[in-house]
Amino acid sequence: MRKRHILTSLFVFTLCLSCSQDEKLGTSPVHLYLEPTEEHLWSASQFPDFVNYPDDRAKMGVKGKVRKIVYETAQPLLWIFSSDGKLLNVTYIFGSYIREMHDWRFYYNEAGNLTQTAFEQKTLYKGRESKGFKGSPIDEISLSEDGKMDTRSMLAFNRVSVQKQFQYNGKGICTSVAYIENGKSGSDKLTYNERGQVTRIQLKQTRIPTHGLTRGDRDIVPAYDDQGRIASLRCMSIPQNMEAYNIDSIDSQSSYEYNENNDVVLWHYTDTVYPRKYPNEFSVRFEYVYDEQNNWTEKRMISYPGVLSTLMNSYYRGEYPMNYLEPDEEGNQLAEIVIKRTITYYEPTDESKASEHVSPYAAKDGTAESSQSQSSLNNGEVKFHATNLAYWDVQKVVCNGPKNGGYEFVISGVLLKDCPKSLMSSNAVTVAVKEKSKTKLTSPGSYFFPGGKKGESFSVTIVAAFDGMCNINDFEFLAILPG
Repeated sequence: MRKRHILTSLFVFTLCLSCSQDEKLGTSPVHLYLEPTEEHLWSASQFPDFVNYPDDRAKMGVKGKVRKIVYETAQPLLWIFSSDGKLLNVTYIFGSYIREMHDWRFYYNEAGNLTQTAFEQKTLYKGRESKGFKGSPIDEISLSEDGKMDTRSMLAFNRVSVQKQFQYNGKGICTSVAYIENGKSGSDKLTYNERGQVTRIQLKQTRIPTHGLTRGDRDIVPAYDDQGRIASLRCMSIPQNMEAYNIDSIDSQSSYEYNENNDVVLWHYTDTVYPRKYPNEFSVRFEYVYDEQNNWTEKRMISYPGVLSTLMNSYYRGEYPMNYLEPDEEGNQLAEIVIKRTITYYEPTDESKASEHVSPYAAKDGTAESSQSQSSLNNGEVKFHATNLAYWDVQKVVCNGPKNGGYEFVISGVLLKDCPKSLMSSNAVTVAVKEKSKTKLTSPGSYFFPGGKKGESFSVTIVAAFDGMCNINDFEFLAILPG
């Protein structure tokens, strides 16, 4: 039987300075710096700034050749990785009556270096998409001769508004990321030590954990244990939207304990709110269910009901069922909230592609093709982009060549959940072509995908990309979107 008590002692760790610079760094996930309880609330646009990780999957805290992570939460969250561990997509849907979809996309050159982060936003009304689909690049990245990030240029109305500049030591380890606006240093900044570990984060207008929708400036100083994992965070936050509550600053400290899989099992938090000097203290305990590759598929967060309600804020995540547990040793009521996620992996046959890199406009949800692949449509596997489909996990698209004035495609994969075969309106999917020379999709059409049970394989053959409607020799990828 699981223990139901909350530990109240504060564990304070210090940074181990005696470790060699060449030792392997710990890989606590990036979100622990910003929001300990969940991966939902920190911006995917900050992902590239954490450069001293083995790959993007390590930044996320997952192991093995993960292809896709889908959070089965009130506010759906989707992560997609290439076979060599690069982040391709992050899609997040939040809200209740009026829902909003945020989609981050990451673009790479032929050498596998990140060159651009783009962001698209769509408003949904009762499950129906709005006609407007607004999107613009968040930034463009310039590279040094050795392929490392030199600057990230933030774009506003097609003009550079601010830049982030990256500095490296003689070993090629990033030691700082500075935020530059109009030639002057801004408030966003990351500083690293000689081992490549973050030693200070200065952020502007970001969410302040445990304080609801409060946003403001944060100055975060982490410390690490002897395994290189984040052991504690000291943070000074300056809220920007709390004037009515007479709060001018929040001094907080977090500490973490880990299990053998390097997942957090205890988060202890304490803060002091100024000028009232009002203290706040609590702990959250975590328990996990793991898959065969030691990635968690179910996470239980255990704390006081009021703490869990605050952390699982309804604006960001919706209302979650709360299971009430036995009181702790002091008689305080405890509760738990369970988060589940589904993880899919690249098949062993895909491992030969692990060293191949995704081109700037490669499939965002498909396997990475070799750089020797041709842009025109030939028989064989083609690039594709399939995202936000309710029922289908598209894993492969094959072109069988010309047919009936168009090109025949065989689209195959696995059903994500039970899909009624009789309800044809639920099975409509839009398929279109992305051409290199155009920003908008061409030759869109509506097609019916097969129904079935969760976990079953599916395959559907369609004829699309009609000659005269699009330039086949300019083919970039096949787009498969919700109908």
